[in-house]
Amino acid sequence: MDGALLGRVRRTSFRTSFSKSVLSVEHHPEGFVFDLRYHASPVESHIAAFNKTMGSDYPVDVPADLMAAVLGFRNITSGQIIPALDAGDYQYL
Repeated sequence: MDGALLGRVRRTSFRTSFSKSVLSVEHHPEGFVFDLRYHASPVESHIAAFNKTMGSDYPVDVPADLMAAVLGFRNITSGQIIPALDAGDYQYL
């Protein structure tokens, strides 16, 4: 690791196009930390239906575009996430 990066947590943020929510990803030695920042969605039925179907317990006020972004991270590897962290923040997801 570069000496300038020692002790620094790799972090990048994505902003969703529709709800303007922010999904931040941090890479720690123990794994990844995801931070979600959003305004509560007035439509809760979509996430409630998803939770019922999948047996999950996501907050029902999460905007659907942010939820889609969170679920998308399950399909990529840490080897794909780390270069994004090194590249810096993206504007929109």
